[in-house]
Amino acid sequence: MRTVAILCREQSFNQVPNRFYDSIGFNPKLTELGEQGIRPGGFSYTAIELADILHKHFYKEAGGSFLNMKEEQVAREISCALDALIQVSKGKASESAFFAKNRNEQKYFRDGFIVGILAHLKKHGAPADWAVLLKNLNFHKTDWSDLDWIDNTSGRSGSISKSIANACFEKVFGDGALPIGSQDMYDFFQGSNAALTIEIAEVSNEEKVKKSTKITRSMELVHGRITDTINLQPNQRWIKIINDSPNVGTFKFIPQGIAAEFDLEPSTFRRGRIFSVEEIKKLKKVLKMIVVSELYGGVVHKKTLQVKFDV
Repeated sequence: MRTVAILCREQSFNQVPNRFYDSIGFNPKLTELGEQGIRPGGFSYTAIELADILHKHFYKEAGGSFLNMKEEQVAREISCALDALIQVSKGKASESAFFAKNRNEQKYFRDGFIVGILAHLKKHGAPADWAVLLKNLNFHKTDWSDLDWIDNTSGRSGSISKSIANACFEKVFGDGALPIGSQDMYDFFQGSNAALTIEIAEVSNEEKVKKSTKITRSMELVHGRITDTINLQPNQRWIKIINDSPNVGTFKFIPQGIAAEFDLEPSTFRRGRIFSVEEIKKLKKVLKMIVVSELYGGVVHKKTLQVKFDV
């Protein structure tokens, strides 16, 4: 909470205006939108909201070379990073997803940006210039007021969007670079490099997984072919499917044909599933599923996964 108090108290850091000054509400009886409360839009928080983000994504972490930074240092870097965002971002700040007070406002982007700052501080310490880092992430080439691609950020989609925003900002700021193939953050949010990781292995006559035979491949969830077909070799009957893409919130399978009678929940594949010879015969050697993935803003993509067994 001391870091939050410093952000609210100081008018500037290193002669750079502190955008959090007088924009953090400490009195829970004052409404965020009232004349006596903090202003709507932009990086305005209640003290509890901001303290929760700082605790969860920085102070509660164990170990790390830079987690012993003093509260004054953390506050200064957050403020300086925010000023760099205003200076670097394309277009008017008041119309961007970060600062708008209208329908363009994306609170999850704001939270994610702070999570990203903390991720960079944890891993690298304070950068020489936040503006340089933001340009490396192509913030200056991104139209942050263009939000037509977002469908919905309320209810269940809002919870998923919040997790995705935090994960995506955390990754790019922690890495100090965009993922290979992503032109900017919007590209990342919309599914660039989104993929499922699929592991396959042979199964013995005793129905045991032969760990030494494991192989890994991936299935693109947004780009690539509409139907992804995996041709298995004899005895390859163990399949594990996981999502380790930060820009994918959830995914599910819709089994096609006779496969609808099987237990094919993502949780089952997350641990790895052995298909018996009897099940494969019932499937007529082909497992076909629609893969439904949800990205930021309630955006949904569907692709087909087809697994052909050889028994």
